[in-house]
Amino acid sequence: MPKPPRPTSKVLIPEPITAPVGTIAVAMCLGAAMAGCGGDGEPTFGAEEFVEAANRNGAGLELGEPLTAAGGEGEIYGVSLRSPPGGDGGGEPEHGGGSLRVTDSTQAAEEEHARCEGAASLLCFRAANVVVILEDDVHPAGLARLTDALRAMESG
Repeated sequence: MPKPPRPTSKVLIPEPITAPVGTIAVAMCLGAAMAGCGGDGEPTFGAEEFVEAANRNGAGLELGEPLTAAGGEGEIYGVSLRSPPGGDGGGEPEHGGGSLRVTDSTQAAEEEHARCEGAASLLCFRAANVVVILEDDVHPAGLARLTDALRAMESG
């Protein structure tokens, strides 16, 4: 089944998490209050700054070590989702993880996000100049927390 045409808006909200697991994309236009503005009008984040902002909104992200990859611009880090304190996992890492790429511009992040969406087994999120790429075995509750946190960041 062909994919429907993409909206031209910068904000893409995923289908409910109960939808079949596939590529779930959230391209977020975040408020300038969350971070300094980049040259193209959207805010920009560093890796730690993005994780802190997302976690203030309940994402449960844990930034890992820097990773190296051939090609591409920016910085790449390992990332995992932690279960919420008092939850089933007691704050331990959930199954699955992925990477967080900080690009030099939102345009580069849009291009990285588009590449990610081409992979059927990855879950892709973009917020300003940051792309979070997760393996598709992340628990649905973790995806819901991350999606809710990004929506909260968007609404400021």
